[in-house]
Amino acid sequence: MSNCMDPLGMNSTTSSDPGAASSNGQLDYRLLVATIRDPLLVISPDGVILAANHPAASMLETPPRAGDLLWGHVPMGMVYDYAGVVDTVVLSCRSIRFEQQVGGRWFEISVEPMLGKADQTMAVLVHGRDITARKQIEACHRASEALLSVIIDHLPELIYWKDQQGRFLGCNRAFAEANGLTSPEEVRGKTDWDFLPPGQAASLHQQDSAVMTEHRCHRAEQTLNLLTGDQAVEKAKLPLFTESGDVMGVLSVAQKVNEAEEK
Repeated sequence: MSNCMDPLGMNSTTSSDPGAASSNGQLDYRLLVATIRDPLLVISPDGVILAANHPAASMLETPPRAGDLLWGHVPMGMVYDYAGVVDTVVLSCRSIRFEQQVGGRWFEISVEPMLGKADQTMAVLVHGRDITARKQIEACHRASEALLSVIIDHLPELIYWKDQQGRFLGCNRAFAEANGLTSPEEVRGKTDWDFLPPGQAASLHQQDSAVMTEHRCHRAEQTLNLLTGDQAVEKAKLPLFTESGDVMGVLSVAQKVNEAEEK
């Protein structure tokens, strides 16, 4: 293990004080590890902890100590995963990133090789970044999307959305049933030509192109030759935009004319 105790080229045995300087003016590398705010460990290729800062305890099962094997501190069920990742990094000299949940917190963990002479891995750096807030936001977005999907599915209007090439990305249950589909998921990847006569499909495709090109809403009253029969509708089409403002597709909401008159 003596070949791995000084992977940063710094003296680690000059003093018990991690802030001490070596005789040639170089800092103990343990001081550098201790100053990092994110969880950070330096381990030997065989998994022995060479250095660890205080935040490292937050992504492990128990606080790490120099000289211990890392595998004795990782969460239960992750021992073989960690060992496999470290072995792969040591042999390939390439970094690996993965996400891990510890208790109620999430971490993005980067395992990096520390190369010595002849580009051999002399030690391994394990760096964690707390991504709990990001995970919570993602969970909220998924919950919001699920709720929105339920709401859209219960609306009587025929609703669908397409990409720029005219392929269906999704629809609500009313649109699926009107086109003879058993579920909204079946619409994905299809086009108007899968549901309508060629002439009508081409006309709708032209409308979609105009909406996306002109960045405007298009309203029209028309009769659709659906698989469930002809249906007069009032339709509104809107361009869909990405967060950066680029057009990504079109959204269509069609209300049956007889339902509109009843209201």
